[in-house]
Amino acid sequence: MSGTNCPTPNLQRLCSIMTMANPIKISLVGGLIILSLLLWFSFVPSGPTPLRNDAGATSSSAYRAGGSSCHPEKLSKLADDAALAEFDRCADAAEEHRLKTEDLIQQMRSADAAEASVLISYEVAKMTLLGLIIGGLTCAAAFAAAFYARLAYKEAEKSRVHQGTATKLQLEPFVYWKETSIKIHEMKGNVAIEADAHLFNAGSTPAFNLSSDLKIYLRKGKTKERLLIERITDCVIIPPSDRRRLLIYFDVTDSEWADIKEYRRDVLIELDATFNSQFEDGMTLSERRAGAGTDLTSGELYIDDPDDGDPMIPNLIDENS
Repeated sequence: MSGTNCPTPNLQRLCSIMTMANPIKISLVGGLIILSLLLWFSFVPSGPTPLRNDAGATSSSAYRAGGSSCHPEKLSKLADDAALAEFDRCADAAEEHRLKTEDLIQQMRSADAAEASVLISYEVAKMTLLGLIIGGLTCAAAFAAAFYARLAYKEAEKSRVHQGTATKLQLEPFVYWKETSIKIHEMKGNVAIEADAHLFNAGSTPAFNLSSDLKIYLRKGKTKERLLIERITDCVIIPPSDRRRLLIYFDVTDSEWADIKEYRRDVLIELDATFNSQFEDGMTLSERRAGAGTDLTSGELYIDDPDDGDPMIPNLIDENS
């Protein structure tokens, strides 16, 4: 998506997911429509075939109950007794014909009602099937909506966490060992060394309650020969873009200083500090730096890794090699 639609970096991941989801949505809708049509044509009941009632369609209009002998002209030609008997027979035949006709009409009405009931049941069955399909589509749409809502929520939560982490990193204090200046005071019998370590806060908020433990060792090869000095400081506050100095003095003998100048020994400075911020307590700083010869006097100390077997001072002489 363009930068206009996703103006902030935190929304880029969500926008990309929604962009990829559009073809998926189209495919799902098309699939649901095809599935609905297949269900409809597969399960819709076949319509009933109404029976055509042709009763009486071919009956003659000249039909007379009792036969042609019941015609009035023929009855008038008969004698009185015979005419009366024939007249009664014709009347009985006409009444029987009337009763049968009415019974047939009732049967036809019942058949029509049954046929109408079948047609209504057929329409109800179609509407029921249509309701089931629509209900299934509604459930599928609700499930898809819930799925994408959950996906959007997860991405929004990730964005919120990342934004909070970025804000915290931007605002919290960042304390580090910036530089160290070394001054040498050679005296009779020993040498006094002045070490001035600067801790700098490059963050946007103060570092509170900084406590530091600074130890300086005289080291030969990998072995710490002796602890020259240890200094512990407490309750130091370093404002943003400001520094605190850890000024410390220690002495070495003339012979030890001669070895340091010739890179046969080095000075190891270990610094461990803890401090608090407005976001988090117990933040830590731990560094090891070492120097010898002109590197020490110029303050160009090298980072010393305690997990590495070899000192990182390039010019240090290993007498055991």
